[in-house]
Amino acid sequence: MKKLLFTVLSLLMFGFLSGQPFIDLGLKAGATFSNLHFSENIQYISQNALGYHAGAFSRIGWGSFFVQPEVYFNSRGGDLKSTTNSVTSAVANFDFSSVDVPVLAGIRFFKKEIIQFRVMAGPILGFMTSRSVEPRPTFEQLFSKEYFQDHLFGWQAGLGMDLSRFSLDVRWERSRNSIYQSHDFTTKNNLVLVSLGVRLF
Repeated sequence: MKKLLFTVLSLLMFGFLSGQPFIDLGLKAGATFSNLHFSENIQYISQNALGYHAGAFSRIGWGSFFVQPEVYFNSRGGDLKSTTNSVTSAVANFDFSSVDVPVLAGIRFFKKEIIQFRVMAGPILGFMTSRSVEPRPTFEQLFSKEYFQDHLFGWQAGLGMDLSRFSLDVRWERSRNSIYQSHDFTTKNNLVLVSLGVRLF
């Protein structure tokens, strides 16, 4: 076991020292697919909501390894549909936004001239900037924006591809804390983010 650990650390250190340092800065934007995930067994069905995100990224590394801090505005949410017979067609729309700051660590591989691929993962911290619930009359007494939390914490993991100065990222985000917590239920927000980016320098 010790020999295996030493071998892995040696390979990582060799990859780190054998490459050239780099710093990239750029802009990114894309689509956010989000839904609500409940910890309780409640009489609602979560439906996906489509939003967007836009912001900036940096990539700092040496050789194949990099750290990628970002900051972007993210339009999140989810639709909630009741399964009870009386309000089967009623839908509540949870519409909120945040400023998200992920810090990802990753590895670049299959580097061929102008194209390369990446794998990355890391924590994300979000700060709520707007909150609203847009219910039909059936839901007016059930949901209120006052139950939204001020911040969120989660994890991201994904894959990326760079082609010259442009990049494409696909990431999965899982919330660790509840973004909405009332007497009736609590819910987390899970996302899939698809981003296009351009490296400025």
